[in-house]
Amino acid sequence: MKTEPRPTRYLSATKRAFLKFNKKCPETNTPLGAKIISCGIIRPHRPNIKLFQPLIKNVKISRGRSKYADYIDEDVVLLGHAELHFGHFLADSLSRAWTAMDSKYKNKTFAVAAHAPLAAFAAEFYKLMGIKKLLVITKRTTFRNLIIPESSFDYIKNIANKKYADTFNKIGETVAPAGFDKIYLSRTKFYKNPVIGEKRIERIFAQNGYEIIYPETLPLRQQIALVKGATHIAGVQGTALHLSLFARDGANLICLHRNNSILTMQILIDKLKNLKSAYIDCSIDPYSKRKNTCPACIIGITENLARFFDDNGFKWKDDPASAQKEMREFEEIWKQQHRIVPKWIVSVLCAVLPSREMRRALRKKACVKF
Repeated sequence: MKTEPRPTRYLSATKRAFLKFNKKCPETNTPLGAKIISCGIIRPHRPNIKLFQPLIKNVKISRGRSKYADYIDEDVVLLGHAELHFGHFLADSLSRAWTAMDSKYKNKTFAVAAHAPLAAFAAEFYKLMGIKKLLVITKRTTFRNLIIPESSFDYIKNIANKKYADTFNKIGETVAPAGFDKIYLSRTKFYKNPVIGEKRIERIFAQNGYEIIYPETLPLRQQIALVKGATHIAGVQGTALHLSLFARDGANLICLHRNNSILTMQILIDKLKNLKSAYIDCSIDPYSKRKNTCPACIIGITENLARFFDDNGFKWKDDPASAQKEMREFEEIWKQQHRIVPKWIVSVLCAVLPSREMRRALRKKACVKF
């Protein structure tokens, strides 16, 4: 009997989507350049309804002089919008950061647009990149020349340039590897979007030699050091696993799917880093056709996960009583958070509400994020 290739051996619900996306091989060595706009104007901008894809997410860019804009008589390299969400910061805010590592731009002034003060991790990232002068733009501002680098990474357009991985490799050079050979990046102490059932699976990994790490409780440098030093990295699909950007090339990655959808960003990262990845469908969501419409997810020891444990010599034992208790907890949360109003209707209503507070309250009530 022929054994399936490792990336799909432990997939069932997401296998078709994975194979379809995996066929799209990103261009990894295309030279990147930059666009220069004379008298370029930028400002943070988050539209209620997105009618078209902007050049840079959450940033409005135009040309010309405006009496309503501050003027800075400098040539500035625009890195993008400084996202507050860690995963989106890695994907969107650092996709143009290859310029900070390029000798051509060594003495340039860099700029980021922001709706709020920089997150602590963002400030630390820019520091590790060695940026000497960084402007945080919170209102409409005009520059003598605005330099907009090409994006090295875009999980929507399937762009994954080698310069994106090089950026993180160079950042990682400033941190010495440390810690453990096998680590499990846990979400159990993360306050948003709970993954019910993870604690039970986490214990099995701990019993098989994995050190349990809670990334959000550690300084950024320590997170990088732990991932850089590990040969095996495991965790539930999501932001924490994106730290594999700092992993050594060829490291082993175990990605536990928490719902019936693939995370394209992680697949592109794994390709860039040449990681030996195992993707495992672990969702036991009884509403199996649902992808990710409810913030809460539930995972368990599925046939796919049991096969992975057996294939890799794990010592494990299921706990049916705990599984039943977790399912009752999930169904209670699902009933509270299940989306009744379609997302497009919420989007239209948000477009006519006058204040940001009202729009935020509506999105929260309807369990919608956009």
